[in-house]
Amino acid sequence: MLLGPVACELRPIDYSNVVKLDSQREWRKSQLHRYQSQFQHCKDSSALVHIARECLTHSLGCERASLILIDNANKLELGVGYEPWMEGDGFTGSRTIIRSSIAQGDVLAIGNVVANDSFNAQHSVVKNGIQAALSVPILVQNKTVGVLYADSTESRRYFTQTDIEFARSLANLISLRLLFHTIEHKLALIG
Repeated sequence: MLLGPVACELRPIDYSNVVKLDSQREWRKSQLHRYQSQFQHCKDSSALVHIARECLTHSLGCERASLILIDNANKLELGVGYEPWMEGDGFTGSRTIIRSSIAQGDVLAIGNVVANDSFNAQHSVVKNGIQAALSVPILVQNKTVGVLYADSTESRRYFTQTDIEFARSLANLISLRLLFHTIEHKLALIG
């Protein structure tokens, strides 16, 4: 089936932007490869949480980060990571952003929360001064078991598409590692 003529518009792309994005993507790939190796040698859950936190704080420039697990009733298990900002009712992250990312089943990255009409009036955002946040669902056997969560209270942090792809890949690595732990546990019960 032939269609009529289609109007095309060519827009020049600044070469330096192409090189910059390509370099950033390659740098993220090398970081991800390094973290993948660390995940493979991870012996316990606390080491897994430590590596996940390091990935988000050092690689994405967020101030606070952790792996937050959820229970069967979809309640946040905020004790993972053992940081003061995560203490039960004193949790100073954004439950709303976490729940939204779980509901949409994908990365939610907001570089300027104050300018985002969906989240800027949320109690946790206003009370805790959250400027930027990122939440990535962690799935094991197609079930959400937690999120990688990171935020910044000191400044906005604009997340690029490469940052989002990196966070998604990191979540996939963690999902695989958690699945591996589950299989090991089941095998130990059998044997």
